[in-house]
Amino acid sequence: MNKVNYNELYYPRQIRVKHKDFRYSNDDLKIINLSVELRDINGIPDCKIGNFSLNFWHRTPKGVNKEEYTSTTRLERAVEKVLRNRSFEIIDWV
Repeated sequence: MNKVNYNELYYPRQIRVKHKDFRYSNDDLKIINLSVELRDINGIPDCKIGNFSLNFWHRTPKGVNKEEYTSTTRLERAVEKVLRNRSFEIIDWV
């Protein structure tokens, strides 16, 4: 079980997803890479998932409460759960 490094601003892996609202012109679903931000600008633990160039993001429950994840496995499961609840199709982690 690996610990999450909260000294870094971003989690080192990105998650690739698809969503019905993001399409190419030929109706193929577009694959989107999402970043996971681990802390806010003041260094307080946070967990925001998003594509900031597309100007959208979501928070995990611990991100809302400003709590830390104890392992990378729990962080990744929480990220996937939030995205599935918002109708994203998980492709993989890169």
